[in-house]
Amino acid sequence: MKVVHGLEEYRRRCTPQPTVVAIGTFDGVHRGHQTIIRRAVREAGRLRARSLILTFFPHPLNVTSPDRQPALLTALAHRLRLIGCGHPDICVVVGFAREFARMSPEEFCRDILCGLFQAKAVVVGDRFRFGYKRCGTVVSLRRWADGHQVQVIALAPQMYAGEAISSTRIRAAVERGDLSAAEQMLGRPFTILGTVVHGDKRGRTLRYPTMNIDAHQEAMPPKGVYAVRVKAGGRWRRGMLNIGTRPTFEPRAKKVTLETHVFDFHRSWYGRSVEIEFICFLRPEKKYASRAALIRRMQWDELQARRILAVPGGWRRKSEEHA
Repeated sequence: MKVVHGLEEYRRRCTPQPTVVAIGTFDGVHRGHQTIIRRAVREAGRLRARSLILTFFPHPLNVTSPDRQPALLTALAHRLRLIGCGHPDICVVVGFAREFARMSPEEFCRDILCGLFQAKAVVVGDRFRFGYKRCGTVVSLRRWADGHQVQVIALAPQMYAGEAISSTRIRAAVERGDLSAAEQMLGRPFTILGTVVHGDKRGRTLRYPTMNIDAHQEAMPPKGVYAVRVKAGGRWRRGMLNIGTRPTFEPRAKKVTLETHVFDFHRSWYGRSVEIEFICFLRPEKKYASRAALIRRMQWDELQARRILAVPGGWRRKSEEHA
């Protein structure tokens, strides 16, 4: 998948040709998003056109309603990687700024869909809104499309537990620690991308050296200890992770950190990106009376995590017990 940042770059770098355009923010690239992307790719093959995914960064609410901006499920790099799994030809990332937000639905259709992308078909969710103050709807999109020989495909949402899957629902599930529900809606385990940064090196003194992770996204599970898988150096490894403020050593700290101990792994990954897959919640974060008490608890955490991660599929059963 070719990634292009901005409409002007698309004009400069991409040879004009007919496209099938899928439009959305696609935060999380959940099952509903995946359906839209796959349909665009399939229609592009049928129409002998380029499959094009149009997405936005930052989140549109960051511009239109900053006080309502959600915590992102996926950083942009993560989102692009997940979109690429659907094998579209190209993804155009539009910087959502005030000028773009002021564009009327008619201008968007005329100048971008028709003029720039030469759209032969547009694939969206059936609740799609666009243009200034979100006044454009699927109905108005169809009205424009009918006069320009453009097909509009509006897909019904994917469902989970009787309700439509949405980034908002997944975000709520992650933040309350319901990783099983998040996985069902995402169509994959919940993961984060982050960069390994320097910490205070305290983990080494506890015999549990950790990778301190600067997360690239904002939506996080609750504080506590988790069994995880960590993708470092191109392969998945087992480990455990703590999200919290380290109350045993810093009882007044407010900054939340992510510290990951990878089992049987001793290389340095400072400055490198890693992906962390949350497998199972083990316990809440707690302040311990002494360093020795904390070490004993961490040893027990390790035993639990290794046991869960060693049994294929067994961690799912354990996750349900902790839910």
